[in-house]
Amino acid sequence: MFLHDVRSYRERQLKPYGIDVVEPLWDKTTDEIIDEFLGSGIKSVIVTTMADVLGPEFIGRTLDRELINSLPQGADKCGENGEYHSLCYDGHIFRHPVDFRLGKAMFHSYSINMDDGTSKEFSYWFANILE
Repeated sequence: MFLHDVRSYRERQLKPYGIDVVEPLWDKTTDEIIDEFLGSGIKSVIVTTMADVLGPEFIGRTLDRELINSLPQGADKCGENGEYHSLCYDGHIFRHPVDFRLGKAMFHSYSINMDDGTSKEFSYWFANILE
């Protein structure tokens, strides 16, 4: 939505193939986007959180106004910086709701080798999607 480095990366990767990057949410504010999403009737649940921002208590919570209002200061309401990932499972775009259940919240860390040769650790809470 507003991560210029991600957009630039995609443009560089797709340019050789003659594909233009289209970002329909570009230049909309986080408030505009989350308000539109919450008003759409699409049902969504949090399945992953960035551990240094949101704890395991957010796993399995419905993405609604109450959850948005409970996010810590500085967290993007849309999770644009990786604060959370969600699963959309019902709404007008679905013929039928997706039947699922979540496993228990689990913690995992990943060590990533960066382009500059350094290593960076990323830690997440997540739940497996079952059935």
